[in-house]
Amino acid sequence: MMDGKDYQSTLKGMYNVYNALFSISACKALGMETETILNGLISYQKADGRMQEFFINKDTWMLNLVKNPDGGNLTLSEFVKTNEEKQLIFCLNDFLADVEDVSWIWDIDMEMANRNEVKFFIASGKRAYDAALRMKYAGIPEEKILILPDMKKAVLEAKRNGLPANIMATYTCLSTMVTILSKEAEEQNREDW
Repeated sequence: MMDGKDYQSTLKGMYNVYNALFSISACKALGMETETILNGLISYQKADGRMQEFFINKDTWMLNLVKNPDGGNLTLSEFVKTNEEKQLIFCLNDFLADVEDVSWIWDIDMEMANRNEVKFFIASGKRAYDAALRMKYAGIPEEKILILPDMKKAVLEAKRNGLPANIMATYTCLSTMVTILSKEAEEQNREDW
């Protein structure tokens, strides 16, 4: 609610509330009509990997792009909002587009994901071993951590686990993950018919 108007958006995640507030304020400062702003917010289509949902095994899987510690922390804060049993996949690459120095993962508060309801942690991507090491140092029991550098194998393993999954993916992991998850969701859709 702002200036007596109820603004709504299809975007998920607390950080998108901040983005929407900034956008509304900027539009108002530029003199845009309230109705135009309301329509823009409700019709905006998010980009791939921005709290993107896939329906796999009748569960909602969430994919989010993570490029820095702030993005990682916001993703994890959304992940831990519920007490349902779930799993986390961290797909980490170190190509130029990702940033070759992955030391930023040590500034992610991975400890917040070390909860009883998180049953599986899968480290994937070119730097899967680094992601797994960060998980281990967060106090996550080793028996809960699985290292699968191949992203397709990581998704298939998570699918076998039969729990909702959240996927944190660096930039060059993202398009591959979107492709893999889209195919799995399409397969699920065919099976449901």
